[in-house]
Formats: sequence, structure tokens, C-alpha cells
Amino acid sequence: MKRVIFFLFMGCCSPVFAQHITMRELIDITCLKTAQFDSCMFRKGFVFKNRSQSVANPACIYEFQPFPYVSELTQTTTLIQYICNSQLGLLNFQQPSKTVQAVLREELLAMGFKPAETMAGSEFTERQIFYKDKIVVSFKPADSGNGIAGNYTGYSIAIHHERRM
Repeated sequence: MKRVIFFLFMGCCSPVFAQHITMRELIDITCLKTAQFDSCMFRKGFVFKNRSQSVANPACIYEFQPFPYVSELTQTTTLIQYICNSQLGLLNFQQPSKTVQAVLREELLAMGFKPAETMAGSEFTERQIFYKDKIVVSFKPADSGNGIAGNYTGYSIAIHHERRM
């Protein structure tokens, strides 16, 4: 019995648990205002880490933080960056698992998203772009161009949701 409780506890506190977020949820939260987004992230086990304010758009960074471990953003395994204004919601989701990336891609296809034509050579970068209505989703390995807060490991999903009518 003690082993079962231990494994349940470890399962709930591991970074993989944070990745139990569906593609539908990721897309839906791009429609939220920043305060609603904060609340949603907290319920999912993410902790607010940083906010930067540019001239037009605030950017918020959240990390999944296994209790009670506190880490540097460059070492965190699961990160979300959210940039929101009246015309656009941009969400970057970065996590370590290629398997989770593939599952989320399959969910996206099941939701009716279509693959965009890609540039020659993109198959070597593992970058894929999908679209539906006013939403564009791209999948690619995290690197210095798209890693969140200096974290360049794992896989990145960027969701662009245009709100203009």
C-alpha cells in the first residue's frame, strides 16, 4: 500500500504530469485574458515565474513546478509563455518529450487542422505548421530561436490565434 501511495505521489509531482494537457485546452486558453489565464495555469499545476512588458504586449512565463522543487527557468522541463493583446493570443508550450509532441500533433489533426505547405528542407528540422480558421500551430524542437527564457531543450509548440474580426 505504501508503494502505491508513493508512486501516485511521485506521478502527480513529476514534470510528465504537467504534460497531461490536451491540444484543445492549449488552443482554448489562447482566448483567455491574462487574469483568467493565470487562474487556469494555477489549476493545471503551473506557477507564474516572470512577466515582461513591451510597448504593446505583456508576456507571461509559467513553469510546471514539482512541489517543493524550485528551479531556474533554463532547467525547467515544462514552460508556457503567453502573449496577449486585443488582436492576438500567442501561446508557446515547451516540454521535453517527443512522444507528448506526437500525441498533441495527432489531437490537432483530429480537430480538423490541416498541414501547411512547408519549405524545402523543413523535413530536416522537424518543423510542421498546421492551420484552421484564424489559428496557426507550429511544432518544432526548442532551440535558441524559440526556447523560452533561455531554455533550449525539448520540443516547442507555438499557437497563434488571431482575434481580429
